[in-house]
Amino acid sequence: MKKIIALLLLTALCLGLCAAASADELKAPTDFTFDTESGKLSFVSNDENAGYYFVRVYPVVNGVEANAYVSSSKRINAGKVGEKSGKVDVSAIGWGLYNVKLVTFPASGTDYTAPAPLILKAFYGVGGTLERPEMLVVADGNTVEITIDRYTLSNWRKYQYMPTVRFSLYADEACTELAASQDVATSDLVVDNHPAGGYIWPYSLTSGHMNFEAPLMGPPGAPAEGTQPYNLTAEGSLTVDKAGAYYVTVQAISDDEEKIASSQVSEVVKVELTEEAPDFETFEVIKTSLWADPAVMGMPTATPGQAEGRIDAAQGQATTAIIE
Repeated sequence: MKKIIALLLLTALCLGLCAAASADELKAPTDFTFDTESGKLSFVSNDENAGYYFVRVYPVVNGVEANAYVSSSKRINAGKVGEKSGKVDVSAIGWGLYNVKLVTFPASGTDYTAPAPLILKAFYGVGGTLERPEMLVVADGNTVEITIDRYTLSNWRKYQYMPTVRFSLYADEACTELAASQDVATSDLVVDNHPAGGYIWPYSLTSGHMNFEAPLMGPPGAPAEGTQPYNLTAEGSLTVDKAGAYYVTVQAISDDEEKIASSQVSEVVKVELTEEAPDFETFEVIKTSLWADPAVMGMPTATPGQAEGRIDAAQGQATTAIIE
């Protein structure tokens, strides 16, 4: 019996040691630096058992880190301890806050575990102003629906960031008597990439106000026949309880006014509203002066940078980036 107990104790001790070994955590690197302008980086590797490292850049939207990174270094092999260096392509990084993460990976075939990533917070676009939004307004009964120009959205996504937009409806031409307002986070919009380039924003072929028509595309090489109506899904919807003339504006609101300024307020659009609910038959469609209908490649598509004359376009602004 004593031999059995001793054997069990020895086995438990072995299992405990093995578990401890498999849970060994690699020493974290130190002295992590990152140049926001050039993308050059350096750090000190402190564990010869590390396998390799990556530095990856993740957007942070409303305090939440995105699941996917927007840029990454090449693999940085660990090898001997000491200073390591690399580079991240920063050309695809838009404005706003990012987590620059130095991630350690154990060598293949070992039981070591990785330490927590080292994180630097980088803010791009400091000193800039968000692009002024262009819009399409549908006035139907007691309701206005506001659709943001697809090139505005695409420019924000590619060159700046997806802001909160404020839709406002005023009862006077001077825009001092606010009748209704709505704040919408454009970061919540579902967007897809078109195979030929550009972004596909939400739209409908069967519901809503059919406020945009484009050539109906047939098979490859076939001529276009007729037109296809598209409803460019509204981002904002405001209603009133009193008939009369109203004035619509929209503005992109900055997440951090000290670093990036909110956009200019859009052009004012005047609409006539009734006390009746929308009937989807008799309605008015008004566009701001710089609105541009999206291109159609099977579906409405807007490529960043293609609409000319935009107010406070990112490409015309000098900004800086900082490590917070």
